[in-house]
Amino acid sequence: SGYLRKRMRYYSYDPSVDKIRSLNDKLEETKSVMVDNIDRILERGERIELLVERASDLQDNSFKFTSSSKKLKWAMWRRKVYIWIAIVVVIILAIWLITSLFCGFDYHKCS
Repeated sequence: SGYLRKRMRYYSYDPSVDKIRSLNDKLEETKSVMVDNIDRILERGERIELLVERASDLQDNSFKFTSSSKKLKWAMWRRKVYIWIAIVVVIILAIWLITSLFCGFDYHKCS
């Protein structure tokens, strides 16, 4: 019975036994921190994948925008050219009409 009491005191109060318990506690704490870190890394990986996907979408949209803006630029340039051609034709017709009124339509008065 004395031996049993010594053993009970030893395991209940001995600092070396507490070291093992504290070591186990530290290991559990470290394990918990590592699990949290792994979870954060996985979350960050998901966010990075989302960013990569968004960047790819943005790049696709920028190519589409560039293409459509070039088409619009050419369409506006053609429209501007057509307007200038129309203005020149109207001016030529106006000059012809004015000169025809003064010189006659077969230009026999101005010869």
